[in-house]
Amino acid sequence: MTAADALTLHVLIGLGFGIAILRRARWTGVGALASALVAVPLWPLWAPFSLRVRRGRGSRRRPRRHRAGS
Repeated sequence: MTAADALTLHVLIGLGFGIAILRRARWTGVGALASALVAVPLWPLWAPFSLRVRRGRGSRRRPRRHRAGS
């Protein structure tokens, strides 16, 4: 694999992640577009954080209580 092949593959994967981030964004406009554009060159670092599963505020798991003596 040459450097040009690796660069092409990196850009194609980045474009895929950029499109996925743009489609999953909760917001629209400049913020969503900026997040998608940053994902193209930095997808190995940016995509896992942008594509994580988001839960609503009320759906957080509560920590289990530890009972003394059990």
